[in-house]
Amino acid sequence: MEAFGADREAIRTVPEEARAAGKVADAHGSGERLPFPSAVFVADDGAEQGLYGRAGYDELRAAAVAAGAEPVGLEPPGALDALRRFGRMATREVEEVCGLPEPRAQAELWRLASEWTVKPVRVLTGWLWEVA
Repeated sequence: MEAFGADREAIRTVPEEARAAGKVADAHGSGERLPFPSAVFVADDGAEQGLYGRAGYDELRAAAVAAGAEPVGLEPPGALDALRRFGRMATREVEEVCGLPEPRAQAELWRLASEWTVKPVRVLTGWLWEVA
């Protein structure tokens, strides 16, 4: 509960760089806040690398590296490796993490499902995928 409260407070504390970039959202009359989704990577020295609003994999990766993260591999993982590493993922997440266009990501996920390697889980109008 405390972590949730801290997150709520963090999104209402808008950094100047987000305001200068025009990345501030209205919280329906209760003031400004950071847009969803946003990500902030914190370096060992406390310096922050923020991405406010939607960002692609390359932008997220660059911000993480700028904050001191060490890249593990040069090539994006395959769909099965991504699911093993991150757990349940949406099709769109697989696209971004694996660097696949939508039709190829869907084809690969359904191929893995036909081999009983991954399992699709129907959610609203899409699918979540998990290792079978």
